[in-house]
Amino acid sequence: MKKIENEVFKRSSVDIDSLKSYGFIEKGGVFCYETSLNKDFRAVITINDKGETDGSLLDKDTDELYINYRLKELNDYAYMIKEEYLKLLYDIKDKCFKETYFSIARADHIAKLIDEKYQVKPQFIFKDLKDCAVFYKNERKWFAVLMEVDGRVFDIDKRAAIINLKLDDEVEEYLKYEGIYKAYHMNKKKWVSIMLDERVSDDLLLKLVDKSYNLVR
Repeated sequence: MKKIENEVFKRSSVDIDSLKSYGFIEKGGVFCYETSLNKDFRAVITINDKGETDGSLLDKDTDELYINYRLKELNDYAYMIKEEYLKLLYDIKDKCFKETYFSIARADHIAKLIDEKYQVKPQFIFKDLKDCAVFYKNERKWFAVLMEVDGRVFDIDKRAAIINLKLDDEVEEYLKYEGIYKAYHMNKKKWVSIMLDERVSDDLLLKLVDKSYNLVR
């Protein structure tokens, strides 16, 4: 059965204070919330401090676990129950979670800065690369690719985040800067990879994002 909670809460991080305000009660490091879903079922939602979420529906009369809403093939009643359950989950997400695109804080920070400036959210279009997102300028072309990679590719012994930007004729000039490399898995004559660490400031990074955005047609 598909884990509904994983789909709802993916790319989001929990706000513990908001959980408490919502009505969650902490029990042994796990936050628990119980409510009436409808006339037939009560819902029990549990969330740990990492934001890992689970839930169950219990029959109000028998206290038996109801799982039919999780099946691949749903009858009309199970579909209705699933919709009610999803409504509850999305309300919790809206009030108790923050949108998080990447696990590495600087990557998430830069993604949000790009969204604020260009009103372009990262698109995770590669099924096998769950930590790689592109930013589209138009329907066909992207101006930035942001990803988490094995840092050993850049002689760093931990997981790292990079952003690929198009610089065309200025590639060689910016390769002189610390933290800027030949493009990872892209045209090295036209693109660069920038390590998202303390070596490259937000100001310089956004300046180069601007250049890339303007170069993409």
